[in-house]
Amino acid sequence: MSTPSLKFIDVQDFPIAIIHSTQMQLGDGQKILDDLETLIAHGEKFVLIIEDGDPRHTRNTPELHEEDKARMMWLKANSQRLNAVCPAIFSPTDDPAQREYKAKQVAGLSAALGVNFQVVESVEEVKAKLAELLL
Repeated sequence: MSTPSLKFIDVQDFPIAIIHSTQMQLGDGQKILDDLETLIAHGEKFVLIIEDGDPRHTRNTPELHEEDKARMMWLKANSQRLNAVCPAIFSPTDDPAQREYKAKQVAGLSAALGVNFQVVESVEEVKAKLAELLL
């Protein structure tokens, strides 16, 4: 099966899909949702990595908040469809204190949205788990 063509999510190493948070700008939220719909329709299992360091959180604007809120609402409404092809969404960070903090955050998000968020040390850790996750 060929890799789908996407607007924002990087699928160069599919079945690993990556959101490069440092590249996000206003308007990319909808591109991400469109890409997730494309990946769901593609039907092949993948894992999603959301890179650390989203600079948008330092520019807290109502527009960015609305975009984040729309993505969270989409995840909640589409969690079953997404979970069928994406068994986990990872947030890698090499800082142990930051991992602990993020682990608490994603536990709440996982419960609220019905999506399996995990905090890991590195992308290499995700790659090591890949075969097991995509069974």
